[in-house]
Amino acid sequence: MEPIFVVLIILSLSFSIVSFEFAKAQFSSSTDPKETLKEFKDGKDSIQNDIQIFFNQLINKVKSHINFGSVDSHLSLASQNFINGKIPEGFDELNSANDEWKNSSMTVIKMGNELISIAKNNSVSVSNNTKEILDNFGNILVNIGNKIEDMRIQLSN
Repeated sequence: MEPIFVVLIILSLSFSIVSFEFAKAQFSSSTDPKETLKEFKDGKDSIQNDIQIFFNQLINKVKSHINFGSVDSHLSLASQNFINGKIPEGFDELNSANDEWKNSSMTVIKMGNELISIAKNNSVSVSNNTKEILDNFGNILVNIGNKIEDMRIQLSN
């Protein structure tokens, strides 16, 4: 698995903890309950926004490993070949698209399985909460990879 992928996960989790600690440190000594409540809500909203930004970056990193740009390229070439009457070449491009699609699904499944493995590895020093998140995220990736592969198999039959 690419190190940047693991780093993004750890940074996402770490940033949320650091943001929370920062929000606690910024707690004012105001005696106005409305102001205190507003500060808590603003801090919570800020943390949620930061987490969303980091998870969007993480999702984009996962998407970059699903190489559908290459699949699209092969499909476009297949279409052009079919239009131009180059049937064998068109089928060659469809086979190439199928291979790229399969590589993508296997890559996503592998990433998911690696995260699950990290989560279950007792020699890795992370909290149970982090292990649970890694395990859940790993399972999500495996499920996505399986859906991608199932669709590829259906289309190639």
